Amino acid sequence: MNNTIVHVHLIAAIGGFKAHSDHYFGSIAAIFSVFTEDELGFTETYLRHAKLGVVINKKAIVKRGEVITSPRRKMGADSGQSSFVNKGK
Repeated sequence: MNNTIVHVHLIAAIGGFKAHSDHYFGSIAAIFSVFTEDELGFTETYLRHAKLGVVINKKAIVKRGEVITSPRRKMGADSGQSSFVNKGK
C-alpha cells in the first residue's frame, strides 16, 4: 500500500487559495487536478523527478512524505480477541 503524501504549502495566493495555506494530496498527479503548472511554477514531470523530496520556489513549497499508521489488527476467533454476543438478557 502506498502511504505517500504530498504537502503543498502556498507562499503566495494561488487559484483562489490564500497565501500561507497548506494542502495535502495522495499523489503528484492530484496536485495538478487543483493547481496548474503555471500557478505553482513547477511541472508535474519536474516534481516526479525531484530527488530530494522538497522543492521550493517563490510561489510554493512541495514536500513528499510518508503517512505513518498503526498496524492493523485482525478481528475474529483466531485473533485472540473476544467478540460480543447479545444473548437478549
